[in-house]
Amino acid sequence: MKFKTYSQQYRENLDSLCKLYGFNNIFLFDMAKPFIPSTLKVVGPSDSTSKQINCHGYTFNKNCWYEVKNVFKILKDGKLIETKKPQEGDIVIYYLRDTEPLPVIKHTGIYQGKGKIKSKWSNGPIFLHDIWNVPYTYGKIVKFFKKLDSA
Repeated sequence: MKFKTYSQQYRENLDSLCKLYGFNNIFLFDMAKPFIPSTLKVVGPSDSTSKQINCHGYTFNKNCWYEVKNVFKILKDGKLIETKKPQEGDIVIYYLRDTEPLPVIKHTGIYQGKGKIKSKWSNGPIFLHDIWNVPYTYGKIVKFFKKLDSA
């Protein structure tokens, strides 16, 4: 499946965006907002200091900071089935490396169809974005999964 691509430099700039003062705080987010490229659509707020949710917590509807080890467990337990034909609502997993013995999961999101993903960037905002319109550190490999009931 072919998706729109973005240059490495552009994606590295998104890494810098995530480090901006205010990016990860709902009360200070207006300070970072002018630096968000028009190719990204903010669809949910950044966190507050009292409630922190990461991409995995958002993707798996856990309403907390959900450790990547839990995503590995969901995969190991067979609660996600890889698909080459993603449909709306499927899970997207971004890998730095996807080979055994040590695959490295960096980011997760929810496929919205037509090459769009909804995902939370760290404890920053929730974005609607193209598949490859993510920080460079989120990896260069993406896989799609059907979620079984208990995932």
